[in-house]
Amino acid sequence: MSEQQSVVDSVGRRTLIRSVGVGVSGLALLGATGVATAETAVRVPLFAARTIQVGTVAVAQSAQGEQLTVTYEITDDDWELVETNLFVGEEIPTNPGGNPQVGQFTHQSEHDPAVERYTHHVDGSNLPALLTVAAQATVQTDVPEDELPGDESGDDTAETEGNDTEEQPTDRRTESAWGFGARINQRENPQGRDIGSWATYFEVVLE
Repeated sequence: MSEQQSVVDSVGRRTLIRSVGVGVSGLALLGATGVATAETAVRVPLFAARTIQVGTVAVAQSAQGEQLTVTYEITDDDWELVETNLFVGEEIPTNPGGNPQVGQFTHQSEHDPAVERYTHHVDGSNLPALLTVAAQATVQTDVPEDELPGDESGDDTAETEGNDTEEQPTDRRTESAWGFGARINQRENPQGRDIGSWATYFEVVLE
């Protein structure tokens, strides 16, 4: 059974986040939080290169439920947001192999110059009760690769057609980043080798 946690806002609307197959330690990282105000926020870490936590992604619903905001925020001074691509809905666009097609995500924005914080505004009037959120970003740093902690950089195999980031100066390094959750594609080849993307998603229940 999936671990879950809920929070209640000031008008009694409940926002629940499920770990979607992530263990108890993962749920602690998800850190669903709420405050007794007009909005309830759910916040997950934003990981670059699989293991480097560079910031957070926060999902908040207005008191009447007419709008959802999804905010990317960089918390590591060494990194910046170059591009944000967000899917909010029921079924994440994927290619025939099951990896996400970021170029088909519902909300996309390029940031030139790079930014530390960006919010996507989503119409909340027709959202499903069980909301799938895939929050991808391209982030950049000028810290040398061998000085970064926990780096497991590499191709995440997510397709990004239509959203190619402009080439950065040679002293800048870019990485794909995802809001923490369960992997979108946990696929193995006949030999048992993991060949799916490391891209991740999480779920929010709106009531």
